[in-house]
Amino acid sequence: MKFRTLIILRPSILLGDRNERRRGEEVGKILVMMIGIFLVGKLSRYRGIEGKNVAKVMVKAINEKSGIEILESDKIHQISKDK
Repeated sequence: MKFRTLIILRPSILLGDRNERRRGEEVGKILVMMIGIFLVGKLSRYRGIEGKNVAKVMVKAINEKSGIEILESDKIHQISKDK
């Protein structure tokens, strides 16, 4: 298929409230939050990110970008902080 725009978001572990609970995910979230400050440079893509920030970037990207683009978690963080 030839889409005018294809944007792939690749977030790290999603943080935030959910209706369902998964024990493994909860442990993962805690670990990611504890070591997140040490994840800098190329490792920053592994920091957890709020689901609402991913959604915000999805809407922004589909309205502002065209072509094919892959957004890693560190770029999603950066875009979500841009006003």
